[in-house]
Amino acid sequence: MAAHNSDAFTILYELTDSVIDEGDLLVRKIYSMYLSALRDHDQTIRKLGGLIDSGHDEFENFENAADDLEKNLWEYNKAREFADITEDEIDTIIQENSLTGRIAIDKLGDRLENNRQGIRKYVRDMSSLDEDLEDLETIFDNIASINPDVGEEK
Repeated sequence: MAAHNSDAFTILYELTDSVIDEGDLLVRKIYSMYLSALRDHDQTIRKLGGLIDSGHDEFENFENAADDLEKNLWEYNKAREFADITEDEIDTIIQENSLTGRIAIDKLGDRLENNRQGIRKYVRDMSSLDEDLEDLETIFDNIASINPDVGEEK
């Protein structure tokens, strides 16, 4: 996602440089000032393009994390059932970590990264809870196999 065509700037620089070389002193000075200003704008445009590209990448990472959280709602059945987590609650978590309001473009990447990390934490927590519940189930199964009377109602 390029913010502008840098090849066009390069061609313009080359053409301008050749005109400057062939012109008289006044023409050279005018073109030199013009080219200097153009190069300053080019650097600004390149920096802005880099920020936009970075923000775009972070936004895609955020969307992937949100998708993973929605998928994991069904992958970690035991954790979901134990914590009684619903799709609405997952949607709320994603909404709480979404961007709202105005954000300076140079802060966009950091904000998205922080929010993505928040969503990833929920995924890690669900995974950990699911593993712990699996372990507990195994322990209870082992206890039941040792003492078959455990768990029977009297």
